[in-house]
Amino acid sequence: PQQWRIGFSIVGQVLFYYLNQPIIRLLISPDAFAQLTVDDLAAHVTRFSLAALGYAAPVVAPGRSVIENRTMEPTS
Repeated sequence: PQQWRIGFSIVGQVLFYYLNQPIIRLLISPDAFAQLTVDDLAAHVTRFSLAALGYAAPVVAPGRSVIENRTMEPTS
């Protein structure tokens, strides 16, 4: 069912960050990696998933690309 696929998608996001730590360390600075706390990543996955389901504001401001949006502060 659809609910399972949604749940699997969220689990996949969590596993991505956990299993790919060695690759992530190569892609970003040590300081940036140190900022990837469990709480911050959980908040991101939650916000991203709720936005995708239409239960929260879009993660990227309407009419802006992801690159243009990167200077915007995340909202709680």
